[in-house]
Amino acid sequence: MNAIVAIIAMLLGILNFFGGIVGGVWLAYLGEWRAIGAGILIAICAPLPLGLAMTPGGLLFGSIAASFLGKGRALIALPFVLCAQIYLQAVIGAWFLFVFWYFRGFVHATNVWPMLFWIYSTAVAPLSYMAQKEVQAGGGDGEAITLFFAQLALVCTVVAQLAGIADPKILLYVFAGILLLSAVIQTLLASLSVIGTQRLPSSRPPDDWLQELRR
Repeated sequence: MNAIVAIIAMLLGILNFFGGIVGGVWLAYLGEWRAIGAGILIAICAPLPLGLAMTPGGLLFGSIAASFLGKGRALIALPFVLCAQIYLQAVIGAWFLFVFWYFRGFVHATNVWPMLFWIYSTAVAPLSYMAQKEVQAGGGDGEAITLFFAQLALVCTVVAQLAGIADPKILLYVFAGILLLSAVIQTLLASLSVIGTQRLPSSRPPDDWLQELRR
């Protein structure tokens, strides 16, 4: 299992590094300068509104979970941890849908492949930047796990569509299912981290618990 995850992560890393370059150069060759400019502008401006959109779920559900954890009631805290994660994945899903919706007018028969690379890079770039900043700030692996599953959901959905699956419901199930799996896994990891290490002192402030839940 670890080997499979490592291979997928490596392939996603290659796509992240070359996708924007290939898509941008290809679109430049086709003269699609408006799409290139829009992608760059969106990728640069997105981290701030994305961060603001992600904040309420952590503050609301994360604070409640931290309160229960501080009292040693880990099992009661679990549903709130899961809600916080689901909220985060919902924001990411909405972000991806927005990017695809915005660029739909730029796609035509001659630029499908470069636009797919460019749309993917535009959607993922802000999340990669935010994950990098979180790791640098000592926030743990939570952002990296979120980014991994977000990329996987996006790639699997696009691949399913290219493979001939045209039913929007099926594509939505694939996309939402992978994001939901990310929420469940991160909830379990956060719970095991807190319960396993038995770090439940009531003197710790809620902000510390929020950081613990994101690891």
